[in-house]
Amino acid sequence: MALRRQRPFGADEVSAVNVIGPPLMKRLCGRLDIPSPNANYAFLCMPFIGAKVLLHGEIDLAHYRGAELTDPVTHELAKCIVVASDGNPDPNALVPQEVVITLKDGTVLRWHCAVMLASPARRLTREQHLTKFRRCLDFAKESLRPGTSDTLIDLVDHLEQLTDIRELTEPLLA
Repeated sequence: MALRRQRPFGADEVSAVNVIGPPLMKRLCGRLDIPSPNANYAFLCMPFIGAKVLLHGEIDLAHYRGAELTDPVTHELAKCIVVASDGNPDPNALVPQEVVITLKDGTVLRWHCAVMLASPARRLTREQHLTKFRRCLDFAKESLRPGTSDTLIDLVDHLEQLTDIRELTEPLLA
């Protein structure tokens, strides 16, 4: 996504994508793409995730349901995405990571990640975390009453002022 902001390109222009990072990242997300993954497999499959981002400009919870999991265009594009270890000796490291995209015209684009998104050093903006919260609610098994999400956001914004945890959980009932 960051590379597209720097230099716009389409998924059809991509020749190869290399994602290089610590061994833990490779072990967690370096699994091979398969044509009919379940959602749990796809969540941790960098070729699947990368293909969805290249096709849609983002990854979304909707990409882990139904026909999105078996979309042949996604799986064809996933074939060009390779995950490699950088040999980092720290067994718990998730960074640094580098994404190298080679376009069909020979252009090579590089993005370096030194800090994971949503870590204390690279926090989500308020807008990003509220968007994520609301999008997760869209996928809840049961919908909340209208206005409940805004009530919950306000309660969390003023968490220090709550005198009883039931104030936070009450909007979730009925």
